[in-house]
Amino acid sequence: MQTSKIEQSVLCLVNAERTARGLQPVKRYVGLGRVVVPLGSATSKQVADAVRIRWWGTVAQVGDCTPLKSDPSRCDVHINPETGTDPAARAKAAGYCRKGTSWAVGENAYLGWGRASVTPRAAVTWWMGSPPHRATILTPGYTEMYTRAAYGSADPSVSVTPAMTYVQMFGRCS
Repeated sequence: MQTSKIEQSVLCLVNAERTARGLQPVKRYVGLGRVVVPLGSATSKQVADAVRIRWWGTVAQVGDCTPLKSDPSRCDVHINPETGTDPAARAKAAGYCRKGTSWAVGENAYLGWGRASVTPRAAVTWWMGSPPHRATILTPGYTEMYTRAAYGSADPSVSVTPAMTYVQMFGRCS
């Protein structure tokens, strides 16, 4: 499946979860020509870096990563070890909400491997089964969402194919 179809599928599945709970659907804006959508750009860069650097493993495997506060043996997948940036810093650097006075972003990440786990439905099902990821998806204030999927693993211990890495960013700008 092409990545653009994967991303559209994730948007549809997320909006089905949101609307089933009385929340507004999120939108995905498309840049035309040379127009770049900042939050989409930040998401694309993050997923590409994740597959290239492969830091979504343990601190012992990766070495140079920021440990999770909740589990210091694992790397924080939301902090890029090359840039040291978190989702908010990446969104701001990409130009998100430059003219706004109030904004917020959230990020979900997923890695699936093996035929049944690489699908958009597998990613959304996993996010909805994880309380912090579910909370991001169901945050009422978010108005837009970008999902980027990349073929390959962001975890150095995963060598199974197929593998698909997903990064999803939500935003609100006013």
